[in-house]
Amino acid sequence: LRIEMVLPDSRHVAFGPSKWKHVPGNLYPTTLEVEGLCNIGDLSNESSWDWQPCNDEPDFEDLWYATRGGGGGSYGVVTAVYYQLHKKPGKLTGVTLVPRADAWANLDTHEEALAVTRSFLDFHFSFFAEPEAILVTEEVSNSCGMADGDPNRYIYCFQGAGDVFKARFESDPIRAEYFNVGLEHWESFVHSKFVDGEFPPLNEPAYQS
Repeated sequence: LRIEMVLPDSRHVAFGPSKWKHVPGNLYPTTLEVEGLCNIGDLSNESSWDWQPCNDEPDFEDLWYATRGGGGGSYGVVTAVYYQLHKKPGKLTGVTLVPRADAWANLDTHEEALAVTRSFLDFHFSFFAEPEAILVTEEVSNSCGMADGDPNRYIYCFQGAGDVFKARFESDPIRAEYFNVGLEHWESFVHSKFVDGEFPPLNEPAYQS
């Protein structure tokens, strides 16, 4: 992960974790070190940007903490966010969940509609946060994701995890009655220069594409 920001003093910086570790029981890795660079080129002309070590380096660990929700006040404006990608074998599957209008139209009470909605949301929480609770492996859970966290949009899965998602979703009669689950397959073409545990230097061309 790399974040670009313009600080209150007009400096243009890029920073992100350079070292981390996986802690048993934690959902996400624990950051150990944060590194950053300063743009010494013309901020208004992206073609002239030049990322170099900062002469007067800000506290990048504090900025990392703040951008993750750990502080109030004004500490800068985020201009870009770059995420790490992982190479996954096999085909990419897009899962769509479409409400069945005819079934929803037959719901008689608010309580019935609430029960359907609760089943829908509970399944998503369990699949991504507590997969074992619905007989899904952690590997399958980690092979699926949503770009913006909205379960009404595509859910993207690798390694056949989309088929597992569909089967587990439809295992509940309520969800099966009120939603149609669609699967669309594409060839996987995502490749990554990133290695688990470390990023290339921030000024490496990997970030320029």
